[in-house]
Amino acid sequence: MKKRFSSIVIVLGLWGCSLPDAIWIQPNPYAPGDDTERIGTDTDTSLCLPCDTDCSCDTHCPFCPCAGTDSAHTSTDSGPPAQEGPRNLILFIGDGMGYAHVEAAGCRAHGESGGLAFEQFSSHASMMTQSSNNPVTDSAAGGTAIATGRKVNNGVIAMAIPGSGNELPTIADYYRSIGRSIGIVSTAHMTSATPAAFVGHAPLRTEFTTIARSCFETGLPDILMGGGGRGIVIEDAQAAGYRVVTGRDELASVNTAGAARWLGHFGEDNMPYELDGIGDLPHLYEMTAQSIAFLSSDPDGFFLMVEGGRIDHASHLNDTARMIEEMLAFELAVETATNASLDPDETLILVTADHECGGLQVIKCNDAGLLPDVQWTTSVHTGVPVPVYAQGPFADRFSGTIDNTRIYQILTGG
Repeated sequence: MKKRFSSIVIVLGLWGCSLPDAIWIQPNPYAPGDDTERIGTDTDTSLCLPCDTDCSCDTHCPFCPCAGTDSAHTSTDSGPPAQEGPRNLILFIGDGMGYAHVEAAGCRAHGESGGLAFEQFSSHASMMTQSSNNPVTDSAAGGTAIATGRKVNNGVIAMAIPGSGNELPTIADYYRSIGRSIGIVSTAHMTSATPAAFVGHAPLRTEFTTIARSCFETGLPDILMGGGGRGIVIEDAQAAGYRVVTGRDELASVNTAGAARWLGHFGEDNMPYELDGIGDLPHLYEMTAQSIAFLSSDPDGFFLMVEGGRIDHASHLNDTARMIEEMLAFELAVETATNASLDPDETLILVTADHECGGLQVIKCNDAGLLPDVQWTTSVHTGVPVPVYAQGPFADRFSGTIDNTRIYQILTGG
């Protein structure tokens, strides 16, 4: 008999940072016209031994393909596991969000840390984030680890690299295979690394046309919303059966029974920072609310991934004010989901981060409404563990230290 899980709520981020010895660059569109994602440094690989075929790794090699996992917790590219997960799953990813990002947002909102909604969840854990080929992940490898349960090289989108090079089954594939609807929402452009890892495949994250093609040909989420452009062509989406909306008013007037699939094409790149004003585009909480309204009409359940993509972008720029506004918008989206009319015994909500960015440290909280005193120690990603917060049945599975590949295993019944 298949086992069905109950509600869980989880949140992940990152803490602390040390300055890298030498910065190197990987592709990533973290700002319009700039396709670089700044991550940390390589470390000495002379002590590393190759992984055995059974995935027993040399302990001195923190970024071998199966690092941080064991044979019971590492997926292959042979297909999804057999057990059934929760009826509804909502996964929030705050891109670049570390512990200090959460703390800083709490300071701004409440004058002290610890007050954000997801910080009140009952279970906490710490998550490792290294990729297959570097102790500091980029969003492609970090997103892929969460989406597929498999370590890949930085820059790879849901493909077995290193390995066979085959497309890896994702958690969205798994939920579709058991009859659930699928939704993907981001404030970054829709072919950026994190959303792409759930419904696209490409050997390089900058192959936006390849990612968009795989999304519309095989990924086929029922809801896809975020910044447009970067390979997303409205006519291609319409040919794949999507009804397209381009602004807040259109989104608000959507008849959830009126189309098989919906594309929210909001601009031609990343969506604007909240602090700069978003004009006639929807806020993240509005995209979240409408996605839930549409997907919850499926009697079999749904999977929804919601990314606060611009937290990372502001952190690369060490822009405290914009980062905090993105964090608070992200928290509001989480609250929207937790307050939605969904059966708490059948809905699992997770909030996570793929990595930390900026090596942020909070020096002092000031009064509510004021920015805290902070120190940014770098403008790149760091390799420190990320926090996990969980609430609901099965929340006790999120305790101690876990690897990012373990998320996939837990959510698919492992």
